Amino acid sequence: MKNYKNGFTMIELLFVVIILGVLATIAVPKFTSAKNSAELANAKSDVAAIRSAIITERQSSLVRGVSGYIPNLSTGATATVLFTGDGTRTLLNYGIRASTGAGGWSINNYAIKTYNFNSGTDTTVFTYSDVNGTFNCVADTNDCNALVD
Repeated sequence: MKNYKNGFTMIELLFVVIILGVLATIAVPKFTSAKNSAELANAKSDVAAIRSAIITERQSSLVRGVSGYIPNLSTGATATVLFTGDGTRTLLNYGIRASTGAGGWSINNYAIKTYNFNSGTDTTVFTYSDVNGTFNCVADTNDCNALVD
């Protein structure tokens, strides 16, 4: 009579569950850290794109004979898509969707041209100056150093 072994023993299954548990305890914190790093990298890219668009728009305006920087980066205080321009002058062709969640941008105060970046744990405030075309945050606060270096 032949003796066939069909399936796994309880000990083998227990070892697999233990190994998966150990791997999960290692992988979950790494995944969270990678997610936060990706959101900061995306925001850093957004800041660079916004700054570049401000300069590009300024140069194209000068060619047309219009002096001055774009007055507003978004169309209104309740804009759902940010950094598209003031409605007459274009900034980003494809704006950034407003979001108050982690990794999202929102309008802080439309009148004084401030925008929030929410990293999930901190909120970094950026201010746009239409006098000299700068888009900056306050250095050494929240994630400012990580977003503008």
